[in-house]
Amino acid sequence: MFGSEPWLITLGDNVYIASGCQFITHDGGVLILREKYPDLEITQPINVGSNVYIGFNCTLLPGVNVGNNVIIGANSVVTRNVPENTVIAGVPARVIKTLDEYLNSCERKIIGFWCARG
Repeated sequence: MFGSEPWLITLGDNVYIASGCQFITHDGGVLILREKYPDLEITQPINVGSNVYIGFNCTLLPGVNVGNNVIIGANSVVTRNVPENTVIAGVPARVIKTLDEYLNSCERKIIGFWCARG
């Protein structure tokens, strides 16, 4: 779901988005203040770099920038900028390892089902 302002969302190349993800570009909480402040609105873009995997049921909040080469774990809530070459997860999402550490752990688990590595 790309929210009510999809034009504020930028995706780089090679971005994978699993089902159930939400990109929220505005803070709806200000609606209860509109009677007193009719022009109050908090809307910010979301930018996702290249080579990014966003896992099942993730939420990205307004103003977030996701760097290149990032994996976002399932059910994460991204509340702040994400540095390049990292794996993040949680609520709120935090860096849990570097992309190199993730690759090393994956290489130990390869069983050769999809392809042979040289």
